[in-house]
Amino acid sequence: MRVLVIDDSKFTRSILTNLFRELGVVSPEEATDGNEAIRMLEENHYSIVTVDLVMPSSSGFDVIKYIKQNSQETKIIVCSSTSDKETILQLVKLGINEFILKPFNEEKAKCILKKYVV
Repeated sequence: MRVLVIDDSKFTRSILTNLFRELGVVSPEEATDGNEAIRMLEENHYSIVTVDLVMPSSSGFDVIKYIKQNSQETKIIVCSSTSDKETILQLVKLGINEFILKPFNEEKAKCILKKYVV
């Protein structure tokens, strides 16, 4: 199982990759912005992607749209502090699997991630 954690915050990437490791994912991969993430998605298939919405270069929305066009089976977990009603509605229409609001409780986040780590 390949996992990609996309976030411009090193702190958040570290927490999420550690949670995935605790769930048995051997080598979760990381991207620091949307452009890097899209390059990685072009070259590899990922079972699960966590993505922040607000990042330098391409936004999380750009990444989600890319995944939906090219890898329908990839599970998308948005992890963001942006949670206004309009944004959530857009994400639902795009077909994301989960939304984790930052700052998040690690145990609650782990429970959500666990649903998708098979």
